[in-house]
Amino acid sequence: MIAEYTYRFRLYPDKEQQQFLNIQFGHCRFVYNKLLEISKKEFEEQGTKWNYYEYKKKLPQLKEEYPFLK
Repeated sequence: MIAEYTYRFRLYPDKEQQQFLNIQFGHCRFVYNKLLEISKKEFEEQGTKWNYYEYKKKLPQLKEEYPFLK
């Protein structure tokens, strides 16, 4: 029999850590939305669907185009 456990943690970051996390989450949202926009546009134009590796290849190009992602 396999037993599954769930652990819950609560974080209490200070002001500096909150600011850092907000910036990081903002960058993640930006990358997600940008890749979604690019893949939707390509699907509408060419009808090809992206997989994980297509997104992975595009990430370095986004870092060059948007220096704040570095």
